[in-house]
Amino acid sequence: MRLIEVTPHEIVALKPAGLASELPRDPAADSLVRRLAGQGYSGVRLVHRLDAPTCGLMLVARSAEAAAHYAREIAAHRWHKWYVAQISFSPRKAGQLVGAHKSYLKVDGRSVRVVRAGGKPS
Repeated sequence: MRLIEVTPHEIVALKPAGLASELPRDPAADSLVRRLAGQGYSGVRLVHRLDAPTCGLMLVARSAEAAAHYAREIAAHRWHKWYVAQISFSPRKAGQLVGAHKSYLKVDGRSVRVVRAGGKPS
């Protein structure tokens, strides 16, 4: 995990693939929240989540007020999610995939793969 920005109200962290966002049921398991607490940022609140197999930027609120602010922003549809996938296709084939396509992601253990059906819409 790498901290990108820390303000009095929020933390922007780069969550690596394979790390859970929130505290799992197992008290000994690793997570972004646990790592932040280990660096002295206790009481943080997740505003959104990324699945454990996914890496990416996460915005973490440092107070209840900041978490409420971001919850209102999300509810008002002011946030836009962007996903970037690493694929093993030729540039020509990859170009055919760009655009308003609907794909599905299927989680297999700690990895995720694109499927035609039977996964989470994305």
